[in-house]
Amino acid sequence: MWLDLITHISKIALDKNSKKLGTIVDVQKNNTNIDSEEFIIVQKSFLFKPSVHISFKIERILKTDDDFVWINVKKSDFDAWVKQLILHRDQQAKVVRSINPQT
Repeated sequence: MWLDLITHISKIALDKNSKKLGTIVDVQKNNTNIDSEEFIIVQKSFLFKPSVHISFKIERILKTDDDFVWINVKKSDFDAWVKQLILHRDQQAKVVRSINPQT
């Protein structure tokens, strides 16, 4: 199973309505004492801003193709998660700048 998942890296991630979410950049395994979970990491890139990475459990994969992977998520939900991560990242940057002002 793990070797099959590695082949998903660099494929385009699509939502269940075939709208582009981003690119799959990594496959990770989370090992705990109880069970093992596997995740794919989808990167949403922007032109002049840092990229955002969102992880999905392998169970959310609907189907795969040579170039695409369909994930059981709505584009609107994905965009809301991306927006929330960007806001959180910007708030952290403001806190750091307020603690360490540049002179």
